[in-house]
Amino acid sequence: MNNGLLQPKTIIELNDNNARNRYNPDITYYDIMHGERKVAEINMRGEAAILDEKFIPYDLYLEKDCDFDTLINNMNNFYHWCASRVLSLDRKYAKEILNSIGMAQAMTDRDRAKIALSYHCVSLTDVYWVKKSDE
Repeated sequence: MNNGLLQPKTIIELNDNNARNRYNPDITYYDIMHGERKVAEINMRGEAAILDEKFIPYDLYLEKDCDFDTLINNMNNFYHWCASRVLSLDRKYAKEILNSIGMAQAMTDRDRAKIALSYHCVSLTDVYWVKKSDE
């Protein structure tokens, strides 16, 4: 019975190749990649799934638990890891590069993570990168 007040959300079941059992199209999901291998997944609620522990970045700590503190810690850890992959401002021409692409010289991990996510967190020092799950 639908009274018009609450609309049920459509949940799409995905195949076994994906980490999540349910997919909400209103939430952004990110895949953490090691080359072409998907090693973990996190959404913007902080829900994480580790698919291959041997290949996860050593400085990225995620937990599968769904209590509030764990979700917040997952997001903070993900933002910090992404932010660590941004061109540091003490590098020559770093400010000019960031300004030329329209990015502010961000000070918080979240702001720096947004910059890194805009170029998939690619770094020249390793093979890790991030993509949206629907890409």
